Amino acid sequence: MYFIPIIAQALEAPNVEAALHEAFEQIQAMGQKAEYEQGRLQFEAFLELVNQYREHERQAVLDVISSDRRWKDEYDQFISDIERQHSASTTTRITLLRAGAPLGSVEVTDNLGRGRIDHVAPGAYSLQLDTGRVVWEGTLTEEDLFWTRAFPGQPLPLAADMGERRAEVTRRFSIFDGEIVLAVCAGPESGSIEIIVGPSKTAR
Repeated sequence: MYFIPIIAQALEAPNVEAALHEAFEQIQAMGQKAEYEQGRLQFEAFLELVNQYREHERQAVLDVISSDRRWKDEYDQFISDIERQHSASTTTRITLLRAGAPLGSVEVTDNLGRGRIDHVAPGAYSLQLDTGRVVWEGTLTEEDLFWTRAFPGQPLPLAADMGERRAEVTRRFSIFDGEIVLAVCAGPESGSIEIIVGPSKTAR
């Protein structure tokens, strides 16, 4: 019953009615795929019941879910899993600073995170945990960040089938025995830094 988690998340949105409409569209689109055929039929039965309670949509959805033991069990299990995940997870932030001023940050949850910070110009940089601890300091040069200096005479390549400029790593820094990796990339007018926390566990 693939639609239950989608509906459950919509019910927690600030604008429940709009979120439910978006959720229903997403569910219907997924239902066109063969692997969701059975779930689509269950969802259509679900909609028939919802339409009987349109006046108060959020409560109507909850009433319909409660009316079917399978749907209620699935919903309760999903909510329980989400609550358990929230209580168990820890979220921190790693911030990239240039000359002491924040340039960008990456959110890290359960020691996993990945993000790119653009518009990186030559200068002195540091990486800081949200505890205030600085875990890396370094200086990036034009050769690190500007394509014409990093790869003189070479055209800036395009990413396949995307029409976007592809980033090329010029330097890589390993922190805490590789638990944090900084990948510095060159661009046409400025560079970028990708921060990867838990690289062995994060999809590359």
